[in-house]
Amino acid sequence: MSELLDNLQNLKIIEYLVSGEAVNINYSHLSRELSKSRDLLHRRVNNLVTNGIIEPPHFPFNYIFEAFPLFLIINMDIPDCFECKPKIMQWLRDDPKVFAAYKFRQGEFGTLIFTFHEDLKSSHEWMAQIPFTLEEDYQVAKEHAPFNSNTIYLSNQLLMKYNPCTGFKVIEKDFKKEGKISFNGYELDTLDLSIMQNLIDGKSINYNHNIISNQTGLDYRTVEKRVESFIKNKILMNPTCTFPNLFTPPNYFLSYMLARLEYPSDPCLRNLLSDEKIPVLWKTIQSKYNILLFYIHRNVRDLYVYSDDVTCKVLENAQKKYLAHEPIARFDDKKISLHYIQQKINSISNNSMYT
Repeated sequence: MSELLDNLQNLKIIEYLVSGEAVNINYSHLSRELSKSRDLLHRRVNNLVTNGIIEPPHFPFNYIFEAFPLFLIINMDIPDCFECKPKIMQWLRDDPKVFAAYKFRQGEFGTLIFTFHEDLKSSHEWMAQIPFTLEEDYQVAKEHAPFNSNTIYLSNQLLMKYNPCTGFKVIEKDFKKEGKISFNGYELDTLDLSIMQNLIDGKSINYNHNIISNQTGLDYRTVEKRVESFIKNKILMNPTCTFPNLFTPPNYFLSYMLARLEYPSDPCLRNLLSDEKIPVLWKTIQSKYNILLFYIHRNVRDLYVYSDDVTCKVLENAQKKYLAHEPIARFDDKKISLHYIQQKINSISNNSMYT
């Protein structure tokens, strides 16, 4: 699989698909699917995007979990300094290793960050470099650049569930239960939900062969075969529209939980894997816990009320970490993926200059 990423043309195709630059919504197909006019659907999709409910379509870069098999959850004591805090917040938003960051108070620590790494060595080197990066690149005073931290290490090779769009099912259930739902002042109706379902499933999403062909010099059929190969080999996932804060629908909250299952026969595991409120789940070992999961909820009370189809005891006894509604840096798979792809492109381009 990795050899497909040693080809410059392949990488450029992947870059156009992951960025969404060569990906578009097929309104003719969407019109046939929903029996509505193209103009109406175009306005509705525009409303969903401009109101921050969904993102424009792209192909998720599934290989990111192979490229970065180590996932870190780091509690940091970012200094409470009026002058330096905005600079440190900007570093968190800029750093290509940072998947997301939240304000999070736990003991002496006030910030929680989620990061991807190649291995333990590279993660330790990255963390050791942070004070220098803050001083040199963000002009943070030397006395405020060092920090204390506490880290949870997870293997992406033990990822048991990854479905960033499962939160749509949560929206759908709440809409049916309440009869209405609104995000950022925009009230959704049944047509909006049908559009979201279609686009999240990738049914009316195409990629633009002409853009890719013009940039790579490859013909239509060759581009098509290569894209099919990327999906077959799990380098790319099928195209979709995700939420702006990847795992979390707007106006919803996200927590992560450390819980314990009795492997390998615990009947609760199947329920957790199918639960629409859980977009991602890892096997791990942390103290007495052996799974870590993210959990979507409407409010703090909802974090402690579970549906009948989930084994309540497992989650009731979990260690829960409630994340703030507004992240410092939202969960953004495209930032990490595109940085990795661009590094590969630059490496191959630079090597070809000297061969």
